Amino acid sequence: MGSEYAQFEAAVNAMQTANAASAQIELNRLISSEAGWRIGVEAVASRNDNMRFFGALSLHLSLAREPGPPSANLSEILYALLQALSIEKIPFVATKMGVALSALMFRTCPQHPLQTIANAIPPQSLASTATLLSLFSIFAQELASRTFATQSQRISVFENVRNDVPAILNLIASVLESVDYSNPDIFKVKVEALKCVLAWGVVEKAIPVEFMHERTICDALIPVLTDGIVAGEFRRCIEEEDVETGHAICSLLSQVGESFPKYIVKNLGTSVHVLRLIEMVLRFTAFPGYYGIDEDISHLPDEFWYEIEESLTDDTVVPALPSQAYSPRLELSTDPVTHEPVLH
Repeated sequence: MGSEYAQFEAAVNAMQTANAASAQIELNRLISSEAGWRIGVEAVASRNDNMRFFGALSLHLSLAREPGPPSANLSEILYALLQALSIEKIPFVATKMGVALSALMFRTCPQHPLQTIANAIPPQSLASTATLLSLFSIFAQELASRTFATQSQRISVFENVRNDVPAILNLIASVLESVDYSNPDIFKVKVEALKCVLAWGVVEKAIPVEFMHERTICDALIPVLTDGIVAGEFRRCIEEEDVETGHAICSLLSQVGESFPKYIVKNLGTSVHVLRLIEMVLRFTAFPGYYGIDEDISHLPDEFWYEIEESLTDDTVVPALPSQAYSPRLELSTDPVTHEPVLH
């Protein structure tokens, strides 16, 4: 193992030299070997950023292929990843570790996969909360694109994920509802919370309908987007025709609409924030300029409007009026002989 790890380290270091091509081949060989997961466990504890990244990559690929690491060693991998993630400061490394951790959860199918992560990285500070939300987002993205080997495995993973959904939503809601802006890092955490909402919105079957639409997650999310700093930036970018800022805000609003169209339709007549969100998207749809020439914003909400239209015509969202019993119209005419009125 020592020699294999040394070879791995040498190959990683060589990736920044003229020998990068041969180093890549060597890395692929080591990662694909039976020792790949053991190399990864040791590498994610390294002080070198690149070593930790490629160590996480090695773990991810080892967990994603069959037969994968021995079952007896999966707990060792879990411990190594959680330990590394709890102190990781480099975003691209943390992301790759999160992908590897998701692959591990899919393989082991614990009853509370997300709670397992939260127990190792409790949201006791803004930094740890941001890390946890980022990991939840990565998990959602991996879950949405995951192809499971068997239908039973897929069902098992989704059932276990549902067990943790209320806790995720409560964490997101608490972050979005926070009004303590004394620490500037709160904005970064709110951004991670918004990303997390959108990521889980894609995993439609992972979140029960009653949590997606009837609970308070959208009640907390939409006011954040239609009031305060976001609303101020929206007004400024419209007045100044700031395409860059407008693109970012419009993308976020549109993704919310695409993820939660039923909630928006259900609350059109009762929520001022929902109406404000609709107005904001309308303003972006009419953004000044010519699409494809000097602006690329006006078409961003196309999918938003499509989803809203679909929800408006969905009887489960907007119940259809009861059909009226057919009542033929009585026609009145005059008998040509008697000139008396005749009903047909």
